[in-house]
Amino acid sequence: MSEIIEDLKEYIRENPSDPFGWFNLGAILESKGEIDEAIHAYKTALEYEPSYVQCLTNLGVLTEKKGDLEKALELYNKALSINNSDTITWFNLGICYLKLENVEEAENAFAKAVESDSTNSSALFELAKLKVEKKELAKAETLLKKAIEINPGSKDILSLLAKVLSQEGKEQEVKEIETKIRLLFGK
Repeated sequence: MSEIIEDLKEYIRENPSDPFGWFNLGAILESKGEIDEAIHAYKTALEYEPSYVQCLTNLGVLTEKKGDLEKALELYNKALSINNSDTITWFNLGICYLKLENVEEAENAFAKAVESDSTNSSALFELAKLKVEKKELAKAETLLKKAIEINPGSKDILSLLAKVLSQEGKEQEVKEIETKIRLLFGK
């Protein structure tokens, strides 16, 4: 990994205005947990390419990790103003809204993520959790069944589906889910 970082730094020295070089450096530094250095690399990339959606989103994630949720929202919204169908950005926006306890906006963001990519099991799951909280069990069940088709080995999705089915009085389906959980996870 260090060799890749050094190669990228050399590339950037030779091509200092290449936003993709800066972005790649930021992504590698982020994966190594070097958050401040990654933020610097992403910000530099954005100086050269202000409409770099993936870079805005990654910078939003790191900004959120550092606790500046309002700035993260600003970055996500800027990314979405450039590409309104970016599933990852919608998903991260939803997570940020949840941290801010803005459930309505979180629900909207997760719905947009699902609308933009109906195979995103994480967005389906988060949206289903919000539907459960609102006692919209039929909607939650539909979302969870779709999520489990995509990600059949998710204990979290299976467990929430079992809970929803139980609340709906669908005991036979609950038993089937519980059996699946035991087979997959030994409990």
